[in-house]
Amino acid sequence: MRALPHTFRNTDAPQGTLVRLTVTDVGPALASPLRYDLIRDAAAWRLAQPLDSDPDAQATIPAETAWRVFTKGITKPDAIALSTLEGDPTLAEKVFDTVSIIA
Repeated sequence: MRALPHTFRNTDAPQGTLVRLTVTDVGPALASPLRYDLIRDAAAWRLAQPLDSDPDAQATIPAETAWRVFTKGITKPDAIALSTLEGDPTLAEKVFDTVSIIA
C-alpha cells in the first residue's frame, strides 16, 4: 500500500481530503479487515494511521481482488465490479490505478 501516495501524486484535492482503502476477506489469521488511510496534506498525499474521520472516498476490495488488481492480474473495470466504492467516485476509482510488485 506504500504505492498509494505515488498513485495519487498528480491527483488534485483540497488539503485534508481523506481516501480510505479497506481490504476484506483477509483470512482467518486476521480478525478484521485491513484499513489504509491516504490523506492530502499541504505538499502531497501521504499514508496516515487509520483516522476516526469519515473518508471523502472509500474503496472496499476483497483481498483476492486487491492483489490481482495491484499486480495487473485483473482489469480495473473488473476489479471495481467486485468491490464497493463510496463517496467521490474519481478518488475511489483512483485506488485501482495502483501497481505494486510482490516478491
